[in-house]
Amino acid sequence: MKLPVLYALYERYDGRLDSLAESCPLDPENRVGGSGVLHLLDATPTIEDLARAMIATSDNAATNQLIDLLGMAAVNDSAAKLGMGNTRLARKMMTTLEATNFEASGIHVPEDEPANVTAPFDCARFFADIACEATLSADAYERMRIPLSAQKDTSMIPRYLPYENDAAHKTGWLPTAALDAGLLSVPDGDTPLAFAVFADNVPHGADAADAIAEIGDAVFSWLR
Repeated sequence: MKLPVLYALYERYDGRLDSLAESCPLDPENRVGGSGVLHLLDATPTIEDLARAMIATSDNAATNQLIDLLGMAAVNDSAAKLGMGNTRLARKMMTTLEATNFEASGIHVPEDEPANVTAPFDCARFFADIACEATLSADAYERMRIPLSAQKDTSMIPRYLPYENDAAHKTGWLPTAALDAGLLSVPDGDTPLAFAVFADNVPHGADAADAIAEIGDAVFSWLR
């Protein structure tokens, strides 16, 4: 879900990227736990600090602050613009269905469906847009790539790949699922491979991560 938030931010600030250096303190209600460390720090990040923490360390507090800055409607509009038809942001990170006023947002969430949803092909579309630089300025894409290339979770697609192999990607975890999506440089090729691999319905998210790592190794070996 953090990918369309990233895109919506750079879409809004494209043409005035220097404004991303403005301070954006964390509101108390956004200091949720889970991934990331900003909720532990007594510091005032910039808007771009929040974006980079949201991606590189999957910081939930940073994500929630950016959702407040942008608005959920803007994030969902950006997802639709990219053709991410099965992606919907309906709540902040580390909140429950009971704590979200879906009627006010006009979004219907069935009892057996998670509030936030996406799909592998949608994530691949996001990264294809980055690879082709199709909708934003070159400067915006350059800055978006920085935290994607600095992804701190390398336990999935990059796990068995050569250290020097470049990957710009975003991982995600749930108790019984894991996912990795991004761009992977290929041997002797100028065009990166856009990938999105989701594994779910497993006993533990670590099992899903192991499966995704094996897929990454197999694909890279085939490409070589």
